[in-house]
Amino acid sequence: MSDNEGPVKGVAGLDLVFAVLRKHEEALDKVTRRLEDLVEAVSITKGSGGRPKIEPQNLVVEKIGDWKEFRERAASAGQVLYDIGTSLNIKAVLPNGRLLKYSEPFLRPDPSIYSGTATIGDVKSAQQKQTLKLECGLEYAIRRTESLSAEGEYTQGILIILDQGRLKDWLQTELGVEELRISSGLVVI
Repeated sequence: MSDNEGPVKGVAGLDLVFAVLRKHEEALDKVTRRLEDLVEAVSITKGSGGRPKIEPQNLVVEKIGDWKEFRERAASAGQVLYDIGTSLNIKAVLPNGRLLKYSEPFLRPDPSIYSGTATIGDVKSAQQKQTLKLECGLEYAIRRTESLSAEGEYTQGILIILDQGRLKDWLQTELGVEELRISSGLVVI
């Protein structure tokens, strides 16, 4: 090993550190631009109790029932929000002040695949789960749950199984939007 290798390795290490810092700076610049766009798109006033109230300015909301149309129009979205309840709800915020909304209810399961009984104070899920697919193409699983309380109250429910990481990956692929622009959340209008 010669005396020259030490400084060369040090310079290569610094080049690597600078490259990583440049990438982080670019990512921060993107987030800053998105935040500036958001601040321009809303007005912040005092709401009840002196708390800030954020209201969109000139926001046009469009409900789109067809996934293909939503996918095409949401491709230029600055931000994509999703939430999961009894439906899959996706909102895309476009740079032109438009908010696109897509909602699709989760399908009801085939009750014939389930069997079993509940015992007092216990929640028992059927061992089988059923995989279903929404019209938009997203696959998810469901499982029926049964419960009998100590008071003798019997309840049944459906558990929707959908991995949020997989959902984000699917949205990224379907909409062509960067992962950093996709998040779980609600837009209340």
